[in-house]
Amino acid sequence: MQHVIHHPSLDADLEGSGTLYENSEVIHYRGIPYAKIPARFERATLIDEWGGESLDCTKFGPHCPQLYIDAGHLLRVPKNLKEDDETTFPQDEFNCLNINVSVPAGKKDSNLLPVLLWIHGGSQMVSYPPLAHRASDVTPLIVKSATLGKPIIVVTFNYRLNIFHFGDGGEVNLGLKDQRLAIQWVINHIEGFGGDKNNITLGGESAGAIFTHAHICTGVPVRRGILQSGSLHASPPMPRDMGNAWIKRLSWKDHTDSALSIRTESIENLLQQLRDHNLNTTFLQEEPILQGWDERGIQVEGLLVGDVEYETVIWNNGIGEFTAEEITKIFNRDSEHGEQLRELYGIYPDRQTSSKSGALDFINDVRYVLPNEEMCQRRRQSSLKTYQYLMDEPNPWHSSSRAHHAVDLIFLFGGYDISFNSAAAKVSGKMQEKWISFVHGEEPWDTEKRFAIGPYGKCGEIEDDEFAARRRARCLEVLKGIEKRKLLEMSGMLAAGRLSLHN
Repeated sequence: MQHVIHHPSLDADLEGSGTLYENSEVIHYRGIPYAKIPARFERATLIDEWGGESLDCTKFGPHCPQLYIDAGHLLRVPKNLKEDDETTFPQDEFNCLNINVSVPAGKKDSNLLPVLLWIHGGSQMVSYPPLAHRASDVTPLIVKSATLGKPIIVVTFNYRLNIFHFGDGGEVNLGLKDQRLAIQWVINHIEGFGGDKNNITLGGESAGAIFTHAHICTGVPVRRGILQSGSLHASPPMPRDMGNAWIKRLSWKDHTDSALSIRTESIENLLQQLRDHNLNTTFLQEEPILQGWDERGIQVEGLLVGDVEYETVIWNNGIGEFTAEEITKIFNRDSEHGEQLRELYGIYPDRQTSSKSGALDFINDVRYVLPNEEMCQRRRQSSLKTYQYLMDEPNPWHSSSRAHHAVDLIFLFGGYDISFNSAAAKVSGKMQEKWISFVHGEEPWDTEKRFAIGPYGKCGEIEDDEFAARRRARCLEVLKGIEKRKLLEMSGMLAAGRLSLHN
């Protein structure tokens, strides 16, 4: 089903396509270029008008060149439910800045709809999942919103990743700047799709949550924020000297002018060098706009923030390379707190299993649980509406995988049929209902309570004693008394794997 609208502020005719889901239609306008990249490692410029052109918006646009990612595998999705070939998702270095606007069909009044503007995750390295992937399909969420009588518009977009985001030592954080343009594009043009520019919720998961935090603490004009499994407290901006050192390591042709080689090298060779040098450009670099971010607070009207029970599955392989003795040595670097932390987390040089699981728990608490607790506490003390959740429903297909990092995407977007698992389906419905309510500016639950999502399909507000049973409250109390810099350094060494022992 095709849908053509004349968009007044873009001065363009946009041809979209409709998708039927549960007898309701969602109209998608996909692959709209929102900015132009003039050259590698240079700032993009906003595309604000088209001079009366007609645009085919029936297909997703390309995403930034990246290392291959098997999203279905990382989400623990059975092979028979995966896309036919995830490598066919198009990639283009200079045409990757495109945006997708999805709206419920059949809007009958002139009221503008609230907007969920979503930033995908992927460790700042990959599109996770790609926007054309089933796990990123926003259709079920929009249909749910219409069914509840609370229709919303959902916007997703691509941005620069990995080295193309990281920069060459001159301009940095290019993906973050691309996102800023996408946000501005939405503010400028969402009304032409029936959306309210004054009622935008900016959200994301994992790296998308880190980016979201960066935007909302530096003053983007949105009303609400959603931080799923990430914040700048989990991955703070790092010194430019560190970024320059990584760029130097990436240079392989001319060690006196690394910027020249990576500016002119082919995409294929650049990505291969990332693999060969084991360079993961997974951090923002310090620059003026980010200075003092941790002192500014998050001043949006409402904030929804939470974590999954097993965030650190993404570091499981790296921790598995350590011996128990090596893990013990990392903790012992802190002569003041190391012994106490080892006792808390079961780190012993002669106990392989407990040391590795304890190291993962430590990273989980330092990078996710503790920052969320402290962010929420500060906002509540300032009487700012804050909604904290815990995602504890395990993977619908593999309960032994636990409630792992990114499993919440399956429940929120509803791209997969999980009706075979009644508990998971119940959780998905409840999560969608609560997120839609938040995007509408309602109170999804009591701001003074934490909301537990799962396990076993059970959802509801919980008291402090149940929180303590779900998360390591005793460990958190100890961590609160230790300097954050020390905790991040120690957890960073563990997260970096054995490579950190030689740097």
